[in-house]
Amino acid sequence: MLQVSSFLRKFLGSLNSKDHSGLILLNDELEIIRIFLEMQNVLHNGRLDWSINLSEDIDPTEWLVPPLLLQPYVENAIVWGIDCKENKEGSLCVNIRESDSQLHIEIIDDGIGIEEVLKLYPSKERKMEESGAHIVRQRLALLKSLGIHIHLEINSSQSGTIVRFTYPKVQA
Repeated sequence: MLQVSSFLRKFLGSLNSKDHSGLILLNDELEIIRIFLEMQNVLHNGRLDWSINLSEDIDPTEWLVPPLLLQPYVENAIVWGIDCKENKEGSLCVNIRESDSQLHIEIIDDGIGIEEVLKLYPSKERKMEESGAHIVRQRLALLKSLGIHIHLEINSSQSGTIVRFTYPKVQA
């Protein structure tokens, strides 16, 4: 219950962020993801192996990011990738590094992959399009119109999915 309460506070706080023109600290976004993954691990009876790897040269209190940009893809990795595995066990890794004033984030899972999910559950295709990932793509288009160019790349196979984000440094 404490995890749910903490998650909701962070989640709602990120939605109401007015300190930095609607952006939040990377540190806060990672805390939302950490709490979400801890809750998911409880729901998976400890069978969800996860990690958040932040390069040593990054101070997460110096980067501003759009709120809830990563969490929908982390959630999709679990719900669509790992939960569709027969044993519902899996791993998820979030890697974050910086190069050339760009933040590079990878969300890597060992789920069954997007194409396999669509083969197994064709009726879920519409739900997938209406999912949080679809909303994030709409937000990315809006951010681009405001001059913040965020690159999104998704690679998926039967052995998992990798979601990559790259965006410019916005100093806190």
